[in-house]
Amino acid sequence: MLRIIYLLVLVIFFGCQKNNQVQNKSEQHYFLVSHAGPGDPFWNIVFSGAKEAQRVLGINLQILAPETANDIARQVELLDAAIAAKPQGIALSIPDDQAFSRSLKEAKKQGIPVIAFNTHPNAHAKANNPYLAFIGMDDIIAGQKLAGEISATNGLKDRVVVAIHQAGHVGLERRYLGIKNELEKNNIMVDKLDVSVDAAQAQQIIQSYLQKNSNTSAIFFVGSFGIHAASRMLQKEYPKLLQASFDITPLTLEQIKNNALSMSVDQQPFMQGYMALIELDLKSRFALAPADINTGMAFIQKNNIGVR
Repeated sequence: MLRIIYLLVLVIFFGCQKNNQVQNKSEQHYFLVSHAGPGDPFWNIVFSGAKEAQRVLGINLQILAPETANDIARQVELLDAAIAAKPQGIALSIPDDQAFSRSLKEAKKQGIPVIAFNTHPNAHAKANNPYLAFIGMDDIIAGQKLAGEISATNGLKDRVVVAIHQAGHVGLERRYLGIKNELEKNNIMVDKLDVSVDAAQAQQIIQSYLQKNSNTSAIFFVGSFGIHAASRMLQKEYPKLLQASFDITPLTLEQIKNNALSMSVDQQPFMQGYMALIELDLKSRFALAPADINTGMAFIQKNNIGVR
């Protein structure tokens, strides 16, 4: 389905370029404002997608991100700076239900289109956070499906732990909720563990938890940070502990090949960055209404690496 949408977008775009007089490409200016930056391997893939859209469309693009991941106050400052520049559109990850409301209302007032990507507010907060469309994965369903797949494949028991590296991040909390809801139906206890965004500290927190809870049968990481911080340590010190994760990086794939990681969910971050800019440009040039695109989810396991 995503491939079909992509082809239709290209047909519409290049057809209109050929048959209509449009704005000079150099006048098209967009921002992508994310809650994490290039220090995170996952986000480098998102940015690569946005930069590819920039190349294809010939637009001006600025990528802004806080110096520390999930620094909400700083991300709001960056969003306000983007709005003040009066661009043709803004792609925004929204990891909080309330913090972005004022700025998003201001963007709407000024007629600046905003598309949410990767992360969006919870349903009850949608009205106070005006944006035109969301490009990303349904995190609750993804959590449920991952937990169900791991449980069916490996037979979980007793207790599992979900390691969250950005506490309060609405998307990551939804993944935890999906895992919890699915596994508690089978009387499996699900703990939530805040491991922070410091790799050394994350290892210590996880080790301390496992020492106190020896009946833990699996650990779920809600993003690739956990794999980078702790997977190799866990493989060495807790070889019987099942590991499952979200997102794909070279190390994630390596750990799947090494049988350390059972599987990981691919939400297609490249397409999140790419399609956010494509839809904003179509909105600006041709007044095409942006549409929601579900970019998830695929389970990446040892038997299907390289198939897609």
